[in-house]
Amino acid sequence: MIKQNKNIISVIFFLTISFSNLLHAANRYWIGGTGTWDISSTSNWSTLSGGASGASVPTSSDNVFFDANSFSGGGQIVTISATVDCLSMSWTGATNTPTLAGSSTLNIYGNLTLIAGMTITYSGTIEFESTSTGRTITTAGKSLASNLNLQGTGGAWTMQDALTTTKEFELTAGTFNTGNYTLAVRQLNCYGFSSTTRALNLGSSTVNITPGSVWTSDILNFDGSNLTVNAGTSNINITLSSSATFSYDIDYNGKTLYDLTLSNTNVAIITSGSATFNNLTLGAGNIYQISSGTTHTIQNTLTATGTCTSYIYIRSSSSGTLATMAFSGGVQSSSNLIVQDITASTNTN
Repeated sequence: MIKQNKNIISVIFFLTISFSNLLHAANRYWIGGTGTWDISSTSNWSTLSGGASGASVPTSSDNVFFDANSFSGGGQIVTISATVDCLSMSWTGATNTPTLAGSSTLNIYGNLTLIAGMTITYSGTIEFESTSTGRTITTAGKSLASNLNLQGTGGAWTMQDALTTTKEFELTAGTFNTGNYTLAVRQLNCYGFSSTTRALNLGSSTVNITPGSVWTSDILNFDGSNLTVNAGTSNINITLSSSATFSYDIDYNGKTLYDLTLSNTNVAIITSGSATFNNLTLGAGNIYQISSGTTHTIQNTLTATGTCTSYIYIRSSSSGTLATMAFSGGVQSSSNLIVQDITASTNTN
């Protein structure tokens, strides 16, 4: 009798766990072409590819699929009209060039997979919320117009191809791996609370930052503790607008980068914190301000080539109080350069 009771209990336990998993993990397939993705409409959701509508709206535990049975013709649009959740979102297999539209927030707790054969007018914020490693981001050459926020504590995301957004990229928790692909953004911010662990792994990627002429606060921000930046052999290229009427801010916070290039501009780049570079390149017209009392170390080459009509200025943030540029080796190249309250040191050991 005791053994039989144990067997009954085991079966009940198994069925309870299985039923619980069914409740908390499911797939949702988009059907019916054009429709609205919100928090209540079930008209376009099915439990099967090409199946009947009426499935519940996806939750953070549900994978979302837009596939070969989602769109019957061209010009069909999925509009995100409220803050919505999903586990992973995949457009693999979708036909007839569908469009993702809307401006409300999309929370993704798994992977993001887009396809080349789609159109994106969507401009809402995409929040990557996973607290698990092994997550992937695939954009298939599509340029996004969304703020991208990676904020799942313990999460880790890896780019599977080049990633472009005309908005801000934020890493406030977890680990982000560029996968050696090109990352193009308006701002790159990795700030976080002191208790939030973050890691940015750049490998051999090229990172293009183009803030434009609209004020965007920090264009490159490594503020906060518990942040690791593994620069690898990456190149960070910052293209600044000569029509801007304000200064651009960069917070290095003592980090080591590989190559950093600042393009031509006639506005100030206000930096804070010490930094180490392999190569630092300043374009003609740059006004490069270093926080007084901090040190910028150039391990290889400083290239600062101005012109007789467009000088380069390197100055301390406080008149009369020195900042330091330390040179560890390499050949320094400069012309038409004005230096103010900067002390230079050389260490070739």
